[in-house]
Amino acid sequence: MFKRFITTTTTTATSVSPINLLKYSSNGSRDLYAIANIHNLPYLIRKGDLVYLPYKLKNVKVGDLIDFKKITTIGSPNVTLNEKDGINPNLLDINASCVEITKEPIRVKINKKQRCRRTTRIYDEPYQTVIRINELRLK
Repeated sequence: MFKRFITTTTTTATSVSPINLLKYSSNGSRDLYAIANIHNLPYLIRKGDLVYLPYKLKNVKVGDLIDFKKITTIGSPNVTLNEKDGINPNLLDINASCVEITKEPIRVKINKKQRCRRTTRIYDEPYQTVIRINELRLK
């Protein structure tokens, strides 16, 4: 009786990949950020940032370009893409260059054995590597 008043509509859900959502919401990669793991430590990076690493990277000189292999998160203020094993490096371009390799001021640690007046001084002058993020964009 009421068949003529009932209309059936079928909708097809279009699956939009998170990368496409990031492309639209990142405002031309100006608001884009990434979390890169360098020696298993996470660093939040954006384009133009200076990253201070508390150690010296092996085989890296001033002016060398650095590619990040393990990116766990990439996002914008509205959309975030997380991958525990790392995001496919074919999806984004991250280029960085080594700006300087410096040493921190000398730290002196005084060691003294128990019940002994003699002290030994240990001098520590750790390295510090400064990296500038030149490019962070989606392909």
